[in-house]
Amino acid sequence: MKRILLTVIFCLSFKLVHSQSGLKFNSNNFSKDNRTSFNVFNRPVLFENQVSIKFDLSFYNKIFIGNILTLIDTSGENNFSFNYNYNFNSQKGGSLNINHIGQQKIFSVPISEKKINTEDWIKIEIIFDFKNELVRFIVGEKKFSVRRKFLTKSPFYEIVFGKSKFNSDIPAFKIRNLKINGSKSQYSFQLKQSEGNQAVDDKGKWYGKISNPYWIANDHYKWKKIFEIELEENYVVVFDSLDSRIFLIAKDKLFTYDLMTGFLEKKNYDDNIDNIINPNTKGYLNHQENKIILYNNKVDEKIENNLLRKKLGLNQGEIDFNTTKSSKKKSFNIRELDLKNLSWTGLYDSDISKYQIFHDNSFFDEKKEIIYSFGGLGNFKFHNELKFYDLKNSLHQEMEIFGDKINPRYNSASYFDGKSIYIHGGVGNIDGDESLGRYYLNDLYKLVFLSEIELKENYSLFFDSINTSLLDYRILSKKIWSSTKTNFSSFSSENMVKTSLNDNIFYVMSFSKSSDISHVKLKKISDENSKFRYVGDSISFRTDKEANKVNLFHSNKRNKLYSVLIQYKDNMFKSNNLSIYSIDEKPIDFKEFLSIKQKTSITNTLYFVAIILIICVFTIAGKFSSNFSTDQDLQKDHIFVRHNRADIKIQLEDINSVEALKDYVKIITPNEKYIVHNNLSTFQKRLPTNIFIRIHRSTLINKNKVTKIDKDLVYIDNHYYKIGDSYLNEVKKILIS
Repeated sequence: MKRILLTVIFCLSFKLVHSQSGLKFNSNNFSKDNRTSFNVFNRPVLFENQVSIKFDLSFYNKIFIGNILTLIDTSGENNFSFNYNYNFNSQKGGSLNINHIGQQKIFSVPISEKKINTEDWIKIEIIFDFKNELVRFIVGEKKFSVRRKFLTKSPFYEIVFGKSKFNSDIPAFKIRNLKINGSKSQYSFQLKQSEGNQAVDDKGKWYGKISNPYWIANDHYKWKKIFEIELEENYVVVFDSLDSRIFLIAKDKLFTYDLMTGFLEKKNYDDNIDNIINPNTKGYLNHQENKIILYNNKVDEKIENNLLRKKLGLNQGEIDFNTTKSSKKKSFNIRELDLKNLSWTGLYDSDISKYQIFHDNSFFDEKKEIIYSFGGLGNFKFHNELKFYDLKNSLHQEMEIFGDKINPRYNSASYFDGKSIYIHGGVGNIDGDESLGRYYLNDLYKLVFLSEIELKENYSLFFDSINTSLLDYRILSKKIWSSTKTNFSSFSSENMVKTSLNDNIFYVMSFSKSSDISHVKLKKISDENSKFRYVGDSISFRTDKEANKVNLFHSNKRNKLYSVLIQYKDNMFKSNNLSIYSIDEKPIDFKEFLSIKQKTSITNTLYFVAIILIICVFTIAGKFSSNFSTDQDLQKDHIFVRHNRADIKIQLEDINSVEALKDYVKIITPNEKYIVHNNLSTFQKRLPTNIFIRIHRSTLINKNKVTKIDKDLVYIDNHYYKIGDSYLNEVKKILIS
């Protein structure tokens, strides 16, 4: 009884406060049957004198055109459409148009390329004033109005977003904060949901019908695979944050992937230099010069150290991942590609390091034209040196770091803001000798570039020991925080990012290497203390090849985070799978996502009375246990189980499946398996029913982890489970809907 009342009170008192709201429409890249349609009321509604339709609008792909909104008159005379059209000739934006269907274009308002590409929210209001025969159109701060004689005075209208009976072509758009006002009625829909085929208004009442909905809340939690390609050779990944593009550079070709349109363009260039590209090659974009710079710390014909070859997994007789140097063409450790004429220029042909360095951090100061490189693993040592190459002055050397010592490390994350360098985490030890063992580092350092005056005024104790002729290449290390948390164990993406320069939050991809298949998670950290939390769901990632890598980028234009995964197929370190995932800014954690799914914001009095009546009925019947979940706190994101004489905390999002073993259950996560004394039916009551579903009398699965369905088999990554005959139809309905 207590559990029931707590659940009811929680549901009634819940207020939606999430900013991740809105409805996303499947566009023309989907089949017609799978495009989104939102009939707001699913019936004609009386609007006697006027109707005002107000909402926020955003585009996520510029090339798909069609109707955003249709106002349907039951008499068939006054049908209007609000549509989007793109200027394919100039490729410089498009227009928002209001049409009297089959009669005349009423308004056409230009919309800039920038506004479309950035996915910014545009405030829209359309007012049909039937009484005064006016149409008003508001786009952002711009207001328009025109006299319009309506052919009939029919007061009944349907309001349909997306696909309608008049047009199945719809743009790639999103809406939120929908308000519809008549002279005697008002409706408000914030669209703060994560599932459902109806929209709930601000009073908790359900309206309309939505076919093929995609709720925006999912884009703030679920990583979405937007691109994947199988490559037969090494490519360098370079991210263009200004134009939202990703360059893939190979020895003799260049791919450009447009994150806005999804187009992949291929160009070949003359291989006029020995353009050696291996897993260690780094790339940077010089926006001012419109050039791509490639950097190798060392280019060997072959790794001679047999122990190192064995450590890296290179078998005897296999081709080394360093391409053999050509005897006819000169190779350069630093070279640049002019994107205008696709020609290469060699800049530096000497080795920057004495030996190959793996999983170091590197960044490019575009203003000063300096490449920096920090840390890494090489010659059986962890490193903490900061090296640079000055492109303008052709100067290469190691920088002197003074202040707080940074322990040698590799697989750490870095962020460069033009003035300072931030280094977070990684794996290493105090001495740097790999034979001493390694431990996971959970810390954050800030490396600050200082002028001679700043050094004299603030760090006089260090000044006497500094070679003042190289002051431009001196740097101060400051430890911001460090934690000795014992259960912290993760490698990091090379980059960490900020979504706003005005806050103190960093995002970094984090993963474990304790098994061949791991899961990459997005970690949110601060420059104030060592507290962190994981946001978003996870991405499957293989860690059985040392050269496999993960990186993270941020697009200010698109307001998204992008993760690029490179996974090699064998120890020749050439053929690989490259995949790109995206998640929206302000990602949420599992607890927040679960709360959105569980709460329906039903707060009206009728609902309260209905719940009380239900409780009374079940109290009399004594059927609480069979009709309500026994989970004491469904909004929790974890459970505790008894395993090996200890209470183990397991995150719900980490559970792939639960299998029955007579009087026990086996809980399967990506990295561990737990045997718990319990039966499956009883244990199922501890799990949220909207996340975990029964697919067989002996199997539960996490539906958010499903990657493929094939006939009567459901796959989670590379593992499959059989769906029982009696469960088959219901399971497919839940998973595919």
